[in-house]
Amino acid sequence: MVANNGNNKGLFSGAIMESGSPIPLSEVQTRWFDFLANATNCSTAADRLDCLRKVPDEILMDRINQSPHIFSYEALNLPWTPMVDGKFLVQDPFIAVQQGKYTKIPFITGDDEDEGTRLLVSVFGYGSLNVTTEALFLAYIKSTLLPDATQDQLRDIVQAYPEDPAQIKRLAAFHGHFYFQAPRRFFLQTASKTQSTYAYRYLRGATSPGLGSYHGADTSEFFRTKNPDYAVMDSAVFFTSHQDPNAPKSSISLLANITWPKWTWMNLD
Repeated sequence: MVANNGNNKGLFSGAIMESGSPIPLSEVQTRWFDFLANATNCSTAADRLDCLRKVPDEILMDRINQSPHIFSYEALNLPWTPMVDGKFLVQDPFIAVQQGKYTKIPFITGDDEDEGTRLLVSVFGYGSLNVTTEALFLAYIKSTLLPDATQDQLRDIVQAYPEDPAQIKRLAAFHGHFYFQAPRRFFLQTASKTQSTYAYRYLRGATSPGLGSYHGADTSEFFRTKNPDYAVMDSAVFFTSHQDPNAPKSSISLLANITWPKWTWMNLD
């Protein structure tokens, strides 16, 4: 929706975003390109990109897999993410949203309640590093998520995310808010003024006390389910059909007598 400065060229008329919304992105950087070139013996080639194109697939994939991934200490601070290239992604998506340069179409966007828990496996004891104290919590925030944060800003984070309960819940909450909840609500705050917007916050699927309603738990609500109680699939069909997740009054859906209101500041899900 923010690609090509918001001009979708008529390719789609609506959007359903599960655990997704415009997030801040940096301009193209060379750190991981240099890493990959070095790992594939392309660092001294006259044309490193051309050299990489000739690397056998299995070798290239092996070297890429040596870089941080979603279950590494860095979690979602991944090396191979979209970057602002000045063409497809013309600028930072956050700035594009602020400037109103996004596609003006109806959309649904939602997150799971505990987005951060499942993504922090390596940070808490399963990997080589373990965040168990406030000092390590702040070090993780500073090194991985907010390298430019000031001491005053870090103190504000400590106050907003106190050391109760355990560090894993503390960091998981911050991680989920940083990558999911905050960008989603930021987008809704702006886009709700220009188009029809619907939102949800998924609290079901908490089968594990440690994970809660983790990232991806809402997928079964939209796909591959025979449980008639999981009626969100109906909402997706209605939205796809007429850009409104609400069931027509004549529908036999279990949602026929339930209203899904448009998102407003009065309803902050």
